[in-house]
Amino acid sequence: MNKLICGACAATLKTAVCLLLLVACGEETQVETAAPTAKGQQLYLRNGCAVCHGDEGRGDGRLAATLKPPPRDFRDVAAYKKGAASADIARTIGKGLAGTSMPAFAHIAEADRLEIARYIVDLQKKP
Repeated sequence: MNKLICGACAATLKTAVCLLLLVACGEETQVETAAPTAKGQQLYLRNGCAVCHGDEGRGDGRLAATLKPPPRDFRDVAAYKKGAASADIARTIGKGLAGTSMPAFAHIAEADRLEIARYIVDLQKKP
């Protein structure tokens, strides 16, 4: 015999299912919405990203004027060649960009590349 669920129970069940889905599938969402870490900024500086891209990611680092094409200004999201989301940026850091001065940084651990990418996503939002 089927029982009907009351409205309050149905709403609670719906909320629980949504939360379970977020927990199960939300890893990428957490990466995109999580605040950038100090670790990401430290890794950005320690691995030399600022030398080309600048401390604030504007493409104005010490070597920027010598590079053709010039380094990416992270605020120009439309100009990203391989995607502007943190997962895309982390992949680009690891593989580099052919035809540019952006080398592959495959020696940087994947988790660290993702930390740097999250920091870059934050730099995209700065005026």
